[in-house]
Amino acid sequence: MAMVTAGAAYGLRTPSATLTNNNDKDALLFGWTNQFLALIAIGLGKVALVAFIDHLQKHEVNNFIVNMIAAILVFVQCSPAKKLWDERIPGHCPGRKRVQIFGYIQGPYSAFCDFALAVYPVLIFRKVQAFSNATKIGLSVLMGLGTLAELILWNQTEMWVVFIVSCIPPTTAFFRFTYRQIASRVSSIFHRVRSGDEI
Repeated sequence: MAMVTAGAAYGLRTPSATLTNNNDKDALLFGWTNQFLALIAIGLGKVALVAFIDHLQKHEVNNFIVNMIAAILVFVQCSPAKKLWDERIPGHCPGRKRVQIFGYIQGPYSAFCDFALAVYPVLIFRKVQAFSNATKIGLSVLMGLGTLAELILWNQTEMWVVFIVSCIPPTTAFFRFTYRQIASRVSSIFHRVRSGDEI
């Protein structure tokens, strides 16, 4: 998100004709850096999600490896590497076709893994007796949100959804503890008020 924000400040997604050479170059640098980090985050997010529900499957580790390869290919497609974000530098980019071809593998495979992870929590949560049906449905929907967005939006949304979902169990414990503390104090105050004591 920091890379997208910095890139936007330099004019990322603005027509290049309206940008200065330096802003155009910096916007591309932040854009490519964001893509590199996003590929790693998507792979790590899937591994973290599966590890969190305590059933690490081989295809998710493979997805992380595929995303890591794609991330590396992005930054080694040009020689010298700076030509990737500054076209004025002499050199060539023979790896662009390789990145495109590998993208045909990485994209569908990542989408398949997203779909598998959207279905997987349903299979896990339906067996958990400690959760109510509403909780099971809610968690399944939250963990399956990655399948609903368009590709670029999906990329950014997926990372945040994984982050939010992974925070739910620890925050639930925190809010239960906080609720008990507040309820205890409120109950104590009401008890004093009823008995006529000063608060």
